[in-house]
Amino acid sequence: DETVICQALDPYVHAGMQSFLIYDICSTDNTLQIVNDYFQKHNVRHYYIFQEPFKKNMIESRNRAFELAEQCFPDATFLFMPLG
Repeated sequence: DETVICQALDPYVHAGMQSFLIYDICSTDNTLQIVNDYFQKHNVRHYYIFQEPFKKNMIESRNRAFELAEQCFPDATFLFMPLG
């Protein structure tokens, strides 16, 4: 169910996190629009959403997500990557 992403984001948004990178590699549903609407509803203004094809394996996809995160958040102290 595509709304599961909102349930996954809720604890982080309600805890005050305001910077997000969503890297979608597999969905064929309306996840990207749902995430965008969710962030707008919760006044999250610093976010990036990327959708790319699945790489050769999860390690390459994870590494690509890290590359994007480093580009988008060059001054980040840490990155947190929940998998789901």
